Amino acid sequence: MTRHARLAAAATALGLLAMACGGGGAAECAPDAAAATSPASVSAEALPGASALAPATAPGRLARDVAVDLFEKRFAAVHARFTPSLKESVPEARLGEILAGVVGAHGPAVALLDAWATEVPEGEHVTLPAAAALIRMKDEVRFRLLLVLTPDQAITGFWFRPI
Repeated sequence: MTRHARLAAAATALGLLAMACGGGGAAECAPDAAAATSPASVSAEALPGASALAPATAPGRLARDVAVDLFEKRFAAVHARFTPSLKESVPEARLGEILAGVVGAHGPAVALLDAWATEVPEGEHVTLPAAAALIRMKDEVRFRLLLVLTPDQAITGFWFRPI
């Protein structure tokens, strides 16, 4: 099992239930170019600030686009990024349940504050490329969407939790 597969499997096993409750979570994904969202198509009601946010890096734009798809309730677009094994274990409807739990506990999103490229440590001397987005909810709680990426920009980890 590759390092990315181990990370995704552990994250999926540990985090999806907590993610639905707003506590954090994980899922393994794969990109789908057709599912990308242009910032011009973003509704100001679902994720304010997203249409004005133009991250300088491809990973930052990917994080923005996934956040937009999630809050625009385009769960099929998010689900289309999943690997086949994750599609089997996490149905599209589960994404709706996760978002409903977060919005039920914290109110709707009021701003997409930022999206950027980053890294996630794995082990003592290894880091994995990643992308993140910062979202503020109505109750002022901030959530971080973290996407762990393979070297070719495929999404191998998905966390959405309060910080």
